[in-house]
Amino acid sequence: MCATCGAMAPAAPQNLLANPGFEELVVDRPTGWDLYVEPMAGAFGRLDADARSGQYAVMLHTPLPYARDPANNWSQNVIGAYGGKRMRASAYIKVRDAQEAALWVQCWRKRPISVIASASSSTSQPLYGTRDWEQVSFTLDVPRNTDFITIRCVLRGTGTAWFDDIALEIDQDAAEPQKKSNVAQPSTRPEEHSRSDKTAVSDTDVAPSALKEADRAARYATTQSDADLASVARMDDELTRLREANIALAEALDQMRAAHDAMLQQLSELQQQLEQIRGETRAPADPRLQQRRHAPPLVPLGEDWRKYR
Repeated sequence: MCATCGAMAPAAPQNLLANPGFEELVVDRPTGWDLYVEPMAGAFGRLDADARSGQYAVMLHTPLPYARDPANNWSQNVIGAYGGKRMRASAYIKVRDAQEAALWVQCWRKRPISVIASASSSTSQPLYGTRDWEQVSFTLDVPRNTDFITIRCVLRGTGTAWFDDIALEIDQDAAEPQKKSNVAQPSTRPEEHSRSDKTAVSDTDVAPSALKEADRAARYATTQSDADLASVARMDDELTRLREANIALAEALDQMRAAHDAMLQQLSELQQQLEQIRGETRAPADPRLQQRRHAPPLVPLGEDWRKYR
């Protein structure tokens, strides 16, 4: 028997992400993922049936530019002892009239909350314009003092982007990681003047809301297990939807009250019109009755009663 026949095939790398293909749902949201979209008319993110594989992908749409781009994104936090490891991130992305769509990986520390290393697919594989599904992939050396990792599916600027089959794996083929994390170089695309000067992801690139989200995940990480984190995240999603439903019900109630007041006003006007019509259609009084002042008095027998009127 040859020496290679008994050799064990290397194990396939494990995807550290939950629900990487967005097929597991709670109502209409993929479990394990958080959505951030800065409020603006027409801007949204959702689950979408235009998938690369399976039934669903996620998408982001921004119709007009923001004053300061918030990097709308779908995100997931990965908690574990991954410091000192080299990670490989990959995703399939599809764009339509997009200024920039990318996959981000951020390494966070909790105290103080900040990004200590990051990488973006825009550094080597920028995706913009209109293109069908393409895979992006890159590696990142995780600093040893990393508390948790965040992976983000990001749309910057305007347009529409779809994301599917996301992966975050330990790079089995990597040698000992370098002491310094990957540093992204500025993009040289001519369109860059309409975006940030750097395609690398830094803590200053992240909207304050994203920092709050990471801070929340960091607090959870100190007290909860991974299973508890997923449960809490789902509860947060449900609470958010309940709050939105409550706001919608309150708005509907206000509209019903306004309609009720309008109906009362119309009813009052109709009553006034009815009284006016009744007054106009009332029969005129008998002139003879108007002329009669009172009944004739009693008069002596034989006298003309008209003298006593």
